[in-house]
Amino acid sequence: MIATLSKHFDDDVLTKMIDAASKSSVAETKRIGATLQEQQILFWRSKKLAPDRVLKQLKLANDVDDLLTSPTFLTLSRYLDDYNAQNKMSLSMTEVLRRGFDEDDVAKMLQQAVLNAKDAKTKDLAVKLQNQQFDIWKKLGWNGDEIFTKLGLNERGVTLENPNFAAWAKYVEKTTGNEKLPFNTLWKRYGEQTLATMLIADRKKLGGNDFVTSMQSHLIEKWLTMIRDPDDVAKILGTSFQGKILTASYRWNFKSAFG
Repeated sequence: MIATLSKHFDDDVLTKMIDAASKSSVAETKRIGATLQEQQILFWRSKKLAPDRVLKQLKLANDVDDLLTSPTFLTLSRYLDDYNAQNKMSLSMTEVLRRGFDEDDVAKMLQQAVLNAKDAKTKDLAVKLQNQQFDIWKKLGWNGDEIFTKLGLNERGVTLENPNFAAWAKYVEKTTGNEKLPFNTLWKRYGEQTLATMLIADRKKLGGNDFVTSMQSHLIEKWLTMIRDPDDVAKILGTSFQGKILTASYRWNFKSAFG
């Protein structure tokens, strides 16, 4: 039946149809859906398709923002398990994604999934895949500076809201054991004034940003070690709303530290 259906529907459309059937409240429809899911895996196996080929046929690039919860992704995951078992391989899902997407897109997708997962299961999966990507980078011998470039963070106009800054920082901390290194790297790369300006820039997305908040804390700590005068900090940060908030925070910390 799958061979016949495949002549009339693209794999991505057919997969979503089968998934919908497998979740039907009608028992017979649900049974047929489950059977077709198994047949689809066997059909791809018979054609000896590599998982990255299936990734392309399922057009997962169209679902990149919600990829981990897409029915087509779950089908790809089932096929990958079958592919590894049949070929005695241990190809990871992250390796498959890297063959279908650019490195920075995979990193961004996984970091967004970690932050915005709607349930614990999806978040756990995102963390697992992100750690797989970190392991791949480490095996390739890529250091923090190389990852910074590969994730497009050196490009003009990139803001600290880019999820890849958080992914990069995680990797640097994980591979060096130095939680201050990401901040120190940004300080060295951008300089005091530019980094401070970036950290108080208006945000396109409402709400907190854990990476930016962390870097702001490191900035305050840096200024305290320099015994920066609060009035000098106020001049650096300016009169924007975010600038005033960070200035007030520094004044409070300065007073607590030095009286």
